Amino acid sequence: MPARSPEPPDTDQSAPLGRASISIITDRAAIEAVEFDEPFAEPLHARDLAVSGTRFTNTALMSSTLPSFRATDSLFERADCSNATWIDARLVRCAFTGCKGTGLDLRGAALRDARFHECKLPDMFIQESSLDRVWFESCNLQHADFSGGKLDSVTIRNCDATGLRLLGARITALDLRGSRIDHIAIDTGAVHNIIIDPLQAPALTEALGARVVDQHEEI
Repeated sequence: MPARSPEPPDTDQSAPLGRASISIITDRAAIEAVEFDEPFAEPLHARDLAVSGTRFTNTALMSSTLPSFRATDSLFERADCSNATWIDARLVRCAFTGCKGTGLDLRGAALRDARFHECKLPDMFIQESSLDRVWFESCNLQHADFSGGKLDSVTIRNCDATGLRLLGARITALDLRGSRIDHIAIDTGAVHNIIIDPLQAPALTEALGARVVDQHEEI
């Protein structure tokens, strides 16, 4: 089954939003229809933060700790989420464009209708997470770890997914076409639910323990 495309955020991406101060981000805050567009002086720490129709532009979210973060119909544009900890986050109809997320921790998260475009996400932790209609395009996903997760409809297109880890993942539909998947780690039973292109066949064959050898080559 081919992976389905995510629904876009239900918001006018060109509409101006009121600028908000970092001071409104607190535990259990509910924030709607504002824009954060400047670096924060120190890492954020807020539990059960909920945002809707919100835009983070050129914003430093690195090393932020936002357990149970909930974002709906929101945009992240050139935001730096490196080494952020968003365990058990819920991201619904969100778009990430040109963001940095080295070491981003999304363990136990639920992502639905989320799109990542030209994002740097090496060493991202997203184990034991649920992804439905999630699209990664032209991203750096080197050594990203999706182990133990549930991938209902995921596309990883034209990405560097070298060392991608999918061990123990329950995969319904995963489209990897156009991506680099050398040294991918995946269970044999999950292979029938992924889509690859012919150029990726040797990398997948290697991942499953077989050797690709020319018929005239000495072994």
